[in-house]
Order: sequence, then structure tokens, then C-alpha cells
Amino acid sequence: MSKPESLKPIPTEAGPDMSTQRILTLYPYPYPGTTCWVFDDARTGLKEEAFVEGTSEMITRVVEGKKILEAANGFLLSGLQQNLWVEMAAE
Repeated sequence: MSKPESLKPIPTEAGPDMSTQRILTLYPYPYPGTTCWVFDDARTGLKEEAFVEGTSEMITRVVEGKKILEAANGFLLSGLQQNLWVEMAAE
């Protein structure tokens, strides 16, 4: 059901220490029978990994607010690896 996580370097102009910023892409989906959002990461062997406390609620609010249809089947979630998610798009 899940898709592999991908990391891609993006250029920055903030200096040499910022030149390795990476985009983290996940495909979250609700764990069956719960309101908890989880993801798989084939790169690290994670399966049905839950997000940290409060993140499921945030994902649910964004999915409902942006009216992402079919979100229960999974959708693309991406953002800077070390920061909060910056973009959510229906797949």
C-alpha cells in the first residue's frame, strides 16, 4: 500500500552548511480501525510507523481542511527533512 520514501537534495543560498537541505517525502495512510496516521519506509525497514504525538490530529485537520479526497488510500506528504511539513498534495 505504501510507496518508498525518497530524499532529494535541493540547492540553497544560505551558505555551505545549508547546502545539503533535503526534501522528505512520505505517503501517510490511516492505520486500519483507528484515527492514527502511519507510514512505511522501505529504506529503513519501518512498517506502519506512527507519527509523533499530535501529528495524526494535524494530518487529519489538513486533510479535512484541504478536502483531500481519497486520503484514506494514502497521499503525498513532503517538506524539509528537519522542519515542519510545508506541502501536502493529494496523490
